[in-house]
Amino acid sequence: MAESFAGASRSSQELMFFDPDNADIDAAIDSEGAIINARAKDLVRNNADVSGGLDQSNATIVGSKYRFNCKANHRILGISEEQAKDWNFKVESITSAYLNSSSNYVDVQRKRNFVQMLSQINTSSFIYGESFFSREHKKNRTGIGTCFQILKPERIETPFNKKAVMGVVSDKYGAASGYYVRAPRKPHLFVEDKHKYVPKFGKFGQQIFHVFDPRFADQTRGFSKFAPIIKEAFMLDQFKDAELKSKTLVNQFMVYLTSEVGVDALKALDLDKFESIFTQSWKARKSFQDAANLKVNGNKVPALYNGDKLQMLNPDAKATDLGDFEKSILRSCAKSFSQGYAQYSGDYSSQNRASTDAAKSESWKQTKYIRSTLINKAADYMLWGLVDELVMTNQIKVPGDINYFKSREFLLNGNWVGEGKGVSNELANAQANDIYLSTSQKTLEDILAESGGSDVADAIDQRHKEVELFKSKKMTLPRTHTNKNANESE
Repeated sequence: MAESFAGASRSSQELMFFDPDNADIDAAIDSEGAIINARAKDLVRNNADVSGGLDQSNATIVGSKYRFNCKANHRILGISEEQAKDWNFKVESITSAYLNSSSNYVDVQRKRNFVQMLSQINTSSFIYGESFFSREHKKNRTGIGTCFQILKPERIETPFNKKAVMGVVSDKYGAASGYYVRAPRKPHLFVEDKHKYVPKFGKFGQQIFHVFDPRFADQTRGFSKFAPIIKEAFMLDQFKDAELKSKTLVNQFMVYLTSEVGVDALKALDLDKFESIFTQSWKARKSFQDAANLKVNGNKVPALYNGDKLQMLNPDAKATDLGDFEKSILRSCAKSFSQGYAQYSGDYSSQNRASTDAAKSESWKQTKYIRSTLINKAADYMLWGLVDELVMTNQIKVPGDINYFKSREFLLNGNWVGEGKGVSNELANAQANDIYLSTSQKTLEDILAESGGSDVADAIDQRHKEVELFKSKKMTLPRTHTNKNANESE
């Protein structure tokens, strides 16, 4: 009987052995997630392509700075525009100074600043497909105690005789209500694991944060983004090792001796007599060498015995041709990192400017998606926790008679600005931005955000200072692209 769908065929040669398990996604992650995570971590430690791709991902998605642009809407909140501006300025200034402090106050372990925390979350999202962190309170000399601790996903697990899905307790709708957190394990100490149940929300708000991008309905935990490429990346490592061993062997044994004596003895197929034949052969060889009197510059050198031949290995010969195979695997790796092949591998030899720009544009879309679904969400949680304390301790005054906790999403409305998208043709990009501005397709704030630049108000203030400084020194103002006669109009 023919199948209604060709993809459902069980008789075709291509699909007859393709019979994957149709288990629930949580069951699949629970049973196989540990080995996937272990292999993914090993690739990060030992595979240069994966480790380098992860570093590149952090540099692209998070970058060297991550700034919050607060946009509290005065119309919705019922306050004046000046009150909203004052609130926005205070939130941006205080939180930026605290989050980016070199004292690493945002990290309870005092190891990472804000950018490093977000990079760690991004790294965890690739290795594990998810990230957990908790809100803690640890006083410091600033008087602010809010800080966060990144938790290894392995620590979220279900203890014996407890009802939870991989350490997550959910309500009837599937929303997480609490987590079982295992105490950290200490190396070389074999003690019984201790678990603590931590409700998602505590006395002062949310305590545990779980950030991941679920791909399936009713998915409770994440799974590694490296899962589709683990086999290929490991195979590439094996091929590279084989190539390296081949090169080492060639350079160690460039010249070697072959003899037909052993082959002739084996052809007799009389294995009982092989040892005596072999012994007699080497005795005859020694007698021949002793009788030979071949000298070079007064030094006696061995002569070749009858049937002996010298062979030489070519040190430049390749054991295998990895080119196409390596490119195929690197393309798969690049997709896992949401990057183009050229950007990931650094090989732009087959790229022209148009294809490079197109690849960067697609990569930028992926970057914005990852930021919106993972990094910005984590950054929001940290920002909210910090501002919660600032408001409760009266270090920031909420404008008007607004109830902060009821209106928090409106008061802390805004966007995060990270590393820019990068362009290969800066002149063409500047001309395009000029058109976007003149036609109102983009604002100056949008353009600055795409380039990873400063706040628009800071940029305008700085530009004003520069113009005034040029005038005070009676210097000619630099021409702008939009106004060729800027100096005359000034």
